[in-house]
Amino acid sequence: MGVTNGQSVNAAVTNAAFIAKNVDDSTPSLLGLLNTDTSSGPTISNAQKEINNKRYTPSNSTVSASAIIVLTDQVGLQTIRVVSDGGAVSASITLFGTTDTNWPDGREVKVMGTSDTDTVQLTHNDADHGALLNGNAVLGRGKMVVLQWWNSELRWVEVSRNF
Repeated sequence: MGVTNGQSVNAAVTNAAFIAKNVDDSTPSLLGLLNTDTSSGPTISNAQKEINNKRYTPSNSTVSASAIIVLTDQVGLQTIRVVSDGGAVSASITLFGTTDTNWPDGREVKVMGTSDTDTVQLTHNDADHGALLNGNAVLGRGKMVVLQWWNSELRWVEVSRNF
C-alpha cells in the first residue's frame, strides 16, 4: 500500500511503499511495466510471468500410451524429457491436451526422449491442438523435437528435430 494524502511520513508508513534501490529487495505483489511508448513494444502487466516465459525450464515426464504431456502454464520455454511407462508408446495425438487456453502465441517446447527402450512417439495430427510434424517422431535417448504453438491455427508446429 502506498502513502495516502495527509498521512504521517515516517519509516513504518513509507518504507513498505517503496522498492529499495541501494540493497537487494523484492516486490511483494504484481509489478507491471506499462510504458505506452510504441517504440518500447507492448506493455507488460506481469513482469515475473514475462521473465519466466523467457527462460528454459526442464522437467521430466513419464508418458503412458495415448496420454498427454503436461506443460507448466507459467513457463514459456520448456524442455520436457520423456520416457514411456514401459516399452514403446505413442503419446496422445493432441500432445499437450485440448483444454488449455493460456498458451501464448509462439510458446516453444522442446521434447526429448531419455530411453532407447521406453520410447515415446509423437504423431503428426493436422487437427485442433494437434502437431504439424515432418512425419511421426519416435523419441529415443537424446532425440529431440522443438515445437512452437501457432495460436491462430490452434496447432503445434515442428520447428526442428535432431534426428
